[in-house]
Amino acid sequence: MIYATRQFWFGEKSYSDTSVHKHFHTITFDGQPNVDAQIYLTIFASGAAWGDGGGITALGIAAAGFRSIKYINNNGSPVVEEFDTWRARVRVRRVIEITAAFHVKLAWAKAEGMIFYWD
Repeated sequence: MIYATRQFWFGEKSYSDTSVHKHFHTITFDGQPNVDAQIYLTIFASGAAWGDGGGITALGIAAAGFRSIKYINNNGSPVVEEFDTWRARVRVRRVIEITAAFHVKLAWAKAEGMIFYWD
């Protein structure tokens, strides 16, 4: 049963260069609750870089996902799990913290998320 919710977000970001701009946000929890967390793009407008000959040399990107979680395992010890791939949703028992990532290049974008506390 869900008994509470919590929002989080990355503010709007706009970059006109082809470097990947990485943003991270760590959410900490009191009391080691059980949670489901989701993250998603709420704004995305891609840009493009044009070469001297008029062709496109790069397209803009934006990505949002979870980078890592820290929780208490069955032995009562804290564990940090870092993800090798983007995850848009995580379910964690006895969570201590969750770190979200938001990467933008050559685009205008925004990401938001929701955390659901459950028994």
